[in-house]
Amino acid sequence: MYSNSKNAEFGGRSIDYLPFSHFVDSISLKTLIKNIYYCVIAIDYSYNQSEASEILEVKRPDIIPPEASIFTDYNVSEEGISFKWLKKHKQ
Repeated sequence: MYSNSKNAEFGGRSIDYLPFSHFVDSISLKTLIKNIYYCVIAIDYSYNQSEASEILEVKRPDIIPPEASIFTDYNVSEEGISFKWLKKHKQ
């Protein structure tokens, strides 16, 4: 089971059950959500479910590059160079 938040409800994949002790998953990296969370439950042949395992937190790699800075002015002096740049507001 997985979730984008450890405080939200966990959902399953479209697999009825896994007969093996391993599982390979792929996730979208085109998101601003930094982590994905997994937990495991076992189901016996009578479809009884176990308690959920501890939550595993997996960090997604940061593939979204930062925006380029826009300089509005600069000043060169004997002490060094100072820059002013456009401050972008979060929407």
